[in-house]
Amino acid sequence: MDKNHTKYAPALGKIQQAWCRAAGLDYPDYRGLVEFPENCGYWLSRESVYNRALPYTEFMQRATYLAKEKTKIRGAGYRCFGSSQV
Repeated sequence: MDKNHTKYAPALGKIQQAWCRAAGLDYPDYRGLVEFPENCGYWLSRESVYNRALPYTEFMQRATYLAKEKTKIRGAGYRCFGSSQV
């Protein structure tokens, strides 16, 4: 975790733990496999949501990407940890 992520450290640690648990890997041994982009957090206000302004639109773009259905493999024990081709 670099200096840009220090204000999010508690939340990012929980995400790493959850990811390791879901993947069946030992935490903290494999926490480094979880990568966070430089702009990994969003501060939303009622005004930005109501007006559909930044950072709301950026947040929704990322959330839509993460929730996409097009390239996900479903069924028979598959987990979707791969990368997207979007």
